[in-house]
Amino acid sequence: MNGREDLVKDGWVKKFTAYGHRLKEAREFFEELGFEVRLEPAEAPEDVPDESCRSCLSEFERTIYVRRTDT
Repeated sequence: MNGREDLVKDGWVKKFTAYGHRLKEAREFFEELGFEVRLEPAEAPEDVPDESCRSCLSEFERTIYVRRTDT
């Protein structure tokens, strides 16, 4: 299993990828709804031809995973 599969196995649900203030807003939104939030480095799409662009995307973008907290 890879890291992403392990996350799903542990109950995490992938939502979307964001960066900057939208990432902060999304994190706060899901936390307010009662979710536990986990941010993982984004995986650049395979169709991005330039390796420097791919690494730049991975450096700044985060994929948001959520799961319900036990309350």
